Order: sequence, then structure tokens, then C-alpha cells
Amino acid sequence: MSDLVPSYVLKIDRAVEHLKEFKRIYAEYVKSEPYTVVSGREGKKEFHRLQFSSQIEPRAKMIAADFIYNVRSGLDHFAAALNPRKMRGSVMFPIFSEGVWGEVQTGENKEQTKARERWKTSTREMQPGAVAILKEIQPPESARDDAGNLHLLVILNRLSNKDRHTELPLMPVGLAEFGAMWQLPGSDQWYGGFERRTWGMVNDNAEIGVPDGALNVKVTGTPKLAIRASGPDWEVEVPAYFDNLINYVRNYVFTPLFPFLFVSPAKK
Repeated sequence: MSDLVPSYVLKIDRAVEHLKEFKRIYAEYVKSEPYTVVSGREGKKEFHRLQFSSQIEPRAKMIAADFIYNVRSGLDHFAAALNPRKMRGSVMFPIFSEGVWGEVQTGENKEQTKARERWKTSTREMQPGAVAILKEIQPPESARDDAGNLHLLVILNRLSNKDRHTELPLMPVGLAEFGAMWQLPGSDQWYGGFERRTWGMVNDNAEIGVPDGALNVKVTGTPKLAIRASGPDWEVEVPAYFDNLINYVRNYVFTPLFPFLFVSPAKK
């Protein structure tokens, strides 16, 4: 039966299975409440800091990597289906930047020139309508959209390239829906309260704003995980990014490009 389903669909379906497994492990991690409060003094200053007491199990990194691999590979299989059979061993799904289809510019570096050649190889045998759509979805030169968000496909490429050489750096970055409770010297009364959870997001190792002299500080919230694609500005929250990527590929890549496939899905 799987012979009747195109390989790019199977790849994305497999990525979804990895995502389900990742979410299961993530839910167990959240349930374990893997955080604590570290209290102490620095000189005369008292501090209370949020600190994660454990990491998510190592297998989650491998599952995340498998998800990234299958999505990137699925896009490459899809690009192959947009080309005649003679081209399928030499094409890839293009993820470059706006203008990669233009002429070589004076002073352009080798990487940009190479990207233009890859674009030409992957799209020159495609139908014009398909090429037009691919141009529309290429990331902006800055890799960020008008709202300053990292482009989903740029993140995919960064994570895919990183996974080829090292494990993906998956880490807890903070607590969302943060709540805190504490006591004061000489009193059994508790202050603050978990039920209010009005503090928003508190980052790992950030100081908790409780009164001086606070005792028995406790916190609660939802641990947030991120994968770092490069520097701190390239951290993406998961599994939210994974969900967004699957939605983008299905609705903004596959759906508009289906009419330009060179073969019917049943024969791919």
C-alpha cells in the first residue's frame, strides 16, 4: 500500500510520528517539575534564582534530529517530483534567499554564487508556475520576516546542517506561566501564590523578584525548551516550532505546488 503513497508524504508523516513521540517525552519532563530555587548571598545582596535541576532525557535530542531530517528530506523528495525524472538525482528543495535567481553581482562571495547555481539546477526543468511559487516562499535576505521572526525554512536549514555534524543543542530556557510562593521570617503565612501565575516567562538562572528575607521560596510553571541553531538569537522553542513547520510545509509548500508535479502522487 505504501508504494501508492508518494515518498515526500511518507517522509512528512514519519516526521509527525517523531513529533508525537517528542511531545510525549516533553509532557513527562513537564510533569517531573525539573526546577528548583537556589538561594544565597553575593556580598551583602541576597538572591533567589530559578535553576533547572534536570535536563530532558537524551533521547529527545535524537527524536528532534529525526524530525528535522525527515522534513528536510521530504522537501527534497518533493522537489524531485516537481522535476522530470532525468533531473531527480541532482535537485534539492531550494532554501536560499530572495533574489537567488538573479544574475551574479559584482563582489559576490563564493557561497552566494554557489547558491545561484543550485537554484538553477533545481528549478530550470520545473514548470514556470512552480518556480514562481518557490520564489515567493524564499526567505528574505535578513532571514527574518517583517515582524522580526526567523523564517521557518531558514531555521530548518540551520538545524539540518547542524545535525550533520553534532547533536542538536536542546535545553530548558525558562518557565512560562510562572508562579512563586514564599514565607517571611517569624511567620507561618505563605505569600504569593501558584494559582495566580501572573509573572509570565522567567528565564533559567534569572533572579526571582521576592522580598528581602524571603524564606522557603517555591516556584511552579511550564518548562520551555529551545534548540539553539547558532547564537542566542537563533533559539527556537520546541515543540511549537515543529508544529508550525509541519503546518507550513503542508499548507504553503505542498498544497500550492501539487498542480505542478511531473507525476501523479499514485505513481511517485
